[in-house]
Amino acid sequence: WGSIGTYSGEQTILLIGWLVSWAILDRSLQSTQVTTRTIFMWMFGLFVAATVMCWHPLFPYLSLN
Repeated sequence: WGSIGTYSGEQTILLIGWLVSWAILDRSLQSTQVTTRTIFMWMFGLFVAATVMCWHPLFPYLSLN
């Protein structure tokens, strides 16, 4: 077990956050029928948002100070 520093703590926090959000989502949607179109639209929108946030030509124009 090699030491990877603070990266392991970040991954642990992200995993706990993901599990808690999964449990909350499961509880809130347990009795709800979700259509395929709704799932597709949310996934597409979040994919576009993630792509825009990672798109490097935007960074020179953003003030990250």
